[in-house]
Amino acid sequence: MADFAVIATVLRDALRKSRVRMSGLERRHGWYGGIVSAWLRGVTTLPAEHFFEILEALDVGTREFFLTVYPEAEVPERSHREDFEVRDGMENLTTCLRLHLRHAIRSRGHKQNEIERKVGWTPRYLSTVLAGRRPLSLLHCLAVVRAIDLTPAEFFLSLDCERALDEDEHDDGEDRKPVES
Repeated sequence: MADFAVIATVLRDALRKSRVRMSGLERRHGWYGGIVSAWLRGVTTLPAEHFFEILEALDVGTREFFLTVYPEAEVPERSHREDFEVRDGMENLTTCLRLHLRHAIRSRGHKQNEIERKVGWTPRYLSTVLAGRRPLSLLHCLAVVRAIDLTPAEFFLSLDCERALDEDEHDDGEDRKPVES
């Protein structure tokens, strides 16, 4: 997919310019040797949480990264959702990405089963990805974004995971009401 090639090229260039080495990332996170290179070549799927871990190692936020990927794109208004549920670490960012993807689908008037047919996935596959029962990858995001007639720039530049993380850091310490089942 051409969109992923652009993202991978910018990520590879950022890694080259930084002092962060792919082998060091792999050792630090317990990943297989050569896996980062395989992800960037598109040989294997890059899971969203690992993408965020690479950005964290580069000390680059998602919005900053995607402004580099899509420098000519018109920057859309950032997403604002009150339903963001705070979690720890990379799961927090991946959850944000899942919620943003779900919001984009709904706001464009699409149904998940319609997207699954359009992309060629089996029934209920997208719902398992969005629910976190299957890993979310950048290729999943790109496939869905194209299926709902958004550009990757529109989708990724409206992503607001840093805002969600910043709000968590300024938490007033009050316990949240438990979610009822």
